[in-house]
Formats: sequence, structure tokens, C-alpha cells
Amino acid sequence: MTIPNRTVSITGIFAADANTTIPANPVSGISYRDTAMTGTIVREGWPFKTIVDSSKFNQAMFEYSSVTAQFEKYGFLPWSNLTDYVKGSVCLGSNGILYQALQDTGPATTPYDPTTNRSVWTQIILGNTNELFDFKWEDHELIRQDWLRADTFSWHSGTYYTRAYQHLVDDIDGITPTTETVGSYTVTYYKATDGHKIVLPNMEETLQNIFTETGTAWYYILDTTNTRFKLPLGLYNSYSKNIPVVGNGKALGITEGQSNLAFYRDGTVYAINAKTVGYGKNIGSSANSGSNATNNKAMGVVSDPNNSGLIAKSQTIPMYLYFYIGEYTETATEQTASLNVTLFNGKVDLDFNNMNPSANAKSTIRSWGMPDYASTVSRSNNTQYTADTDGYLVICGWGNSDVIIDGISFRVGGRGQNYEAYDTSVWLIQKGTVYTTPSLSNSQHKFIPLKGV
Repeated sequence: MTIPNRTVSITGIFAADANTTIPANPVSGISYRDTAMTGTIVREGWPFKTIVDSSKFNQAMFEYSSVTAQFEKYGFLPWSNLTDYVKGSVCLGSNGILYQALQDTGPATTPYDPTTNRSVWTQIILGNTNELFDFKWEDHELIRQDWLRADTFSWHSGTYYTRAYQHLVDDIDGITPTTETVGSYTVTYYKATDGHKIVLPNMEETLQNIFTETGTAWYYILDTTNTRFKLPLGLYNSYSKNIPVVGNGKALGITEGQSNLAFYRDGTVYAINAKTVGYGKNIGSSANSGSNATNNKAMGVVSDPNNSGLIAKSQTIPMYLYFYIGEYTETATEQTASLNVTLFNGKVDLDFNNMNPSANAKSTIRSWGMPDYASTVSRSNNTQYTADTDGYLVICGWGNSDVIIDGISFRVGGRGQNYEAYDTSVWLIQKGTVYTTPSLSNSQHKFIPLKGV
């Protein structure tokens, strides 16, 4: 269907030039407009067989034509503090951005300007074909605010992502929680009419354990106390693909359609040879010289991938789980806030004061401070070192000497040879620390890095 272009336009605002100050004795032939006219008069209309005050008629037509002209000019009506907007209605903000109301707002409740009240209004992005909480797997990280990566298990602000947060709030409204067992754990959740499963923050550790055990925890977490939410967890999918890699340490094998040839070097002679050298030989191998390749013949890489000099390396590509969370606030700092959390956060919060780690997370954190004995390195007597990582310095031997750490001396040893006993001490050393080992007899000094470095 073809829609014809409009050929009629509003030529002006009705009674825009009328006098709005009405004298006690209006002058015949002068247009007046009564700006104090009430909505009651408009709703009652023009009474039957009654002469209507033209100033009131002019005001009514002025209002209607003004609104129509704005709609014609902008395509959407600008926001007004005189309009009662219902939840879901749309208006144009003074910054030229479209907004949708997340709740009723206007003079009957409280009129909120959409450009400054993002908890009441959410931005609309035209041309978007995604539905809220659509998900997809990507083989690369998305640098976008409207798609959030789920596997970091990060908290996302309901102030930044008002539409997504409000949707989850509405999802659990009036819903009675239920339970189900997943693996070794029981989950209490709200089953929304749109199918979303939503849990409260007290289920956070349970979901982490389910994810560890099964690889999936497809529940949203809603924290209305702190106005935030978490997305479902899904274990990385992955796939393998061949990635071309130049150079396998072999001479480049080529063919001119008749013989397999090879680039090669014999002493200072570089040539293409079809005889002794052959393809697939180590670069630089000594070989007899041979005739050059026949002129005017195209060269192509040989089909044997093990000897061509070019190999296709198989690489596992991780897949990342992303959810579309809709519009976000337009302030630049706020737009990047949740994205930064997604990019830099792991499976525990960056704010350690507020974290609630699972048992597995606690075990991992504890292990970071344990010594990595397999990476132990020996340290010589009376030698200065700079620690390239955090770890433990173990001093062992007998005698009297000082270990010096960042310029401060500490006496160690303390036992003479006649005691036939060794003295051992352990020192915590931070990365970058300059230390000097003591001079002890029969020394066995060691440096043991931490496992978490």
C-alpha cells in the first residue's frame, strides 16, 4: 500500500495574535482570547442555540491548533507538566530524545521531567528490533551499554537500566514464590507470566553453587533494597576453528604443477630447487644446488600442510553470553558505569566490603595467599634481590648476620657452629621489595611465590 504525501499543513495557530487582555467593554471587530477559560467550559461545549463568547472559542481553538502544530512539527508531542501521562505513554523530551513512562506521572500525581527523572522515564531507541532480555552468544566481547555480559555475575544498577529493572519489579508483583530443585540445591523463585524466573538476593550463593555444579543458573536476581539486578548465568560455550599461521619452521613448499619445489638456502646461495632439497626441509639445511624453476610458471603452495611452511592452527574460541537490557541513561558517566562493571568484574564483586562470596569463592581466595612450592627458587648468601612477585623469603643457616629488607636490618641466625643446629625464619616479601640475604654458614635460602600471583 502506498500512502500519499500530505498536501495540507497548518497555516498558523488559531487566534495566536488575539488580545489576551480583555477589557470591561470589548471593542467590536477586535479578536480576544480568554486564557483563564476552564476545562469545564471546553467539556460542556457550545450550547444549543446560544451565542458563544468568541474569546472562549478562540482560546479553545488556540489550544487544539497549538498541540496539533507541535505534533506536525516534531512527529511526537513534547512533554508538558500539564499532562497526566499513564504508564507506557510516550513523549518527546526537551533534549530531542523520546521517552516512555515507567509509571503514572503528571499533575494528578507528580509531574516528572523525563530529561531529569530517569527512574520515571526511560529512553526509547528508534529502529531497535531487540526485545528486552533477548540473549545471544558472541565469540567476542561487546563494547555496548545495551547488551550486558552475564557470566561476570555482576550487579547492574536499576538507576542506569531503569526499563530492565522496572520490568523485573513488575514481573514479581502479585506472584507467589515457588521452589524447585536443581542438582543438589533448592531454589525459591518467582515465576513471572512472561516465563522469567526471578529470585531475591538471599538466593545469590545458591545460584553460584548451582552454576558451579551444573554450568547453568538461569535465574534473574532482583534486589529492590539497593535498586539493582543480576542476569542469568550460562556456562561458556566454545567452538574450534582453524586460524592460518605463517611459519612452521619448514622451507616453504611450492609447486609449478609438475614438481614439488622449495625455497632453500645453501651457504650464501638462495634458490628454488626441485631436486635434493625438496619441500618440508628445515630452513637453512645444507643441500646441493639445483636448477631454478622453469620460467613463466605460476607458483602455488603445496597441498601438504605439514610441509608447506604454512599451517592452520586449531584454536578454541570462547562464547560469551549477553542479554539485551534495553535503554540506558544518557549521561555519559552513567552510561559506562555498568559496562565497566561487566568488563572488569569477575564472579565476585569489586567492592569487597559488600561481597557475599560462595564457599568455592572463599576457598579460591584463601588459596591465593598460600605458597606455590613448585615455583620455589634458591637465593644465594649475602646477595641483593628485587622481588618480581609477592611471596615468602625463607632464611636458613647458622651464624650471626642480618637480612636487609628495604634498607632495614634484622638479625638472624644466632646459633654458633657448636650447637649443631640451624635457624630458620620466614619473611613476607611484597613485589618490588629490595632485600639482601644474610651471610650464614651452610645456608639454604629460598624464595617461594604466592599462588595468587
